[in-house]
Amino acid sequence: MVIARKVLLSGVSGILLFTSFAPIDFWPGAFLGTALLYGLIKDEVLLRRSVLSFISGALFFLPLLHWSSTYVGALPWLILALGEA
Repeated sequence: MVIARKVLLSGVSGILLFTSFAPIDFWPGAFLGTALLYGLIKDEVLLRRSVLSFISGALFFLPLLHWSSTYVGALPWLILALGEA
C-alpha cells in the first residue's frame, strides 16, 4: 500500500511539474513538484528512486512534448518523451 501511494504521488509530482509550463503557467507547480519528488525519494534505495523518478519524468515529458507528435508521429514522440524521462 505504501509503494502504491508513492507511485501515485510521483505521478502527481510529474503533473505538477508539467503545470508550470506554457498552456497552464502555474509557476508554483515547479517548486511543489520538485519538493514532492524529493520528499518521496530521499529515504529510498537506488532502484526505487530510479523507478519513482522515471514515473515522475514520464508524466512530465509526455504531455510537455506532445506537440512533437504532430511533426514526427506517435512512436517517435513516445520514444523521445520516455527517453528524456
